[in-house]
Amino acid sequence: RATDWVVSRQRGDGAWVYGEAAHWGWIDNLHTGFNLETIDRLATLLGDDRWEEALRRGLDFYRRALFLEDGTPRYYTTSLYPLDPHSFAQGALTFLCLRRLQPDAVAFADRILDRGIEELWDERRGGFRFQKHRRCTQSAIHLRWSQAWMFRALCARLALHREGVSAP
Repeated sequence: RATDWVVSRQRGDGAWVYGEAAHWGWIDNLHTGFNLETIDRLATLLGDDRWEEALRRGLDFYRRALFLEDGTPRYYTTSLYPLDPHSFAQGALTFLCLRRLQPDAVAFADRILDRGIEELWDERRGGFRFQKHRRCTQSAIHLRWSQAWMFRALCARLALHREGVSAP
């Protein structure tokens, strides 16, 4: 029932707003990815495909509205910045998880990860910077927010590669 409720809140264009209250009306990268990945996981665990069309619409919206073609994630539908490791990681995880719905999803996940490394990796310090804004970068290296999420996404990609799943 909880999943049906979430799916019922999906807009016609495939988006979900952050929350029900008027002041939570934004659409962001992280939570869109969380919704998609969680609905897919529940569908798999329950052996239920009734949310497949919602997943397809949501993933199409996610890619179209929350990513640039080069794989750079937009933080909100209204703003590219800040570039955040969590958005790169969640994007890659979502496209890897839902790869059956888009033929080039694995290649797109690879682009997302490549862009995350290009934009946020600090070679000297050996970690991902916290956030890059239009005019400045927050260079702190946070274990939970930055490193753990990028590590999780890179490991998920590596695991698929080891299973023989590669980008076309």
